[in-house]
Amino acid sequence: MGGSTFLSIESKNFEFSIEEGGSFFMLWIVERGGNLLHSILMGRESARRLLFHMEELLSKQSSYHFARTMREGEKVLILQMGSNAHSTFLLFSELLHGRRQGNIVIPEGEDGEWMEGFWSAPEENVGTSLPCWAGTTA
Repeated sequence: MGGSTFLSIESKNFEFSIEEGGSFFMLWIVERGGNLLHSILMGRESARRLLFHMEELLSKQSSYHFARTMREGEKVLILQMGSNAHSTFLLFSELLHGRRQGNIVIPEGEDGEWMEGFWSAPEENVGTSLPCWAGTTA
């Protein structure tokens, strides 16, 4: 059981893929664009915390100073907002034993399209499994 959701923002494509069965659960976030492929992998508890932190980010008026960390065994996941001269972006970083393993940058896009695309999730599924974003499953 599982599913995937795909979203294109600017010149990048993103995929949220959920794999689960019995006691097994994995959330895989993939960024594709040009000649690059970056991915971050997390378990059930980190995925729940990620959803919680994203809801917290969406509820804040000013999100420019937003940074949260999640620990899963030897792995640390960092979620933070950043900005440059071009736009605002969401940065996911994965550290394992103190070394960077993965990095995904999601640009804001026109009119904040990443906010609606990734985080419009039904809340009733959070207790059992992570919702499939944007209502698309395959």
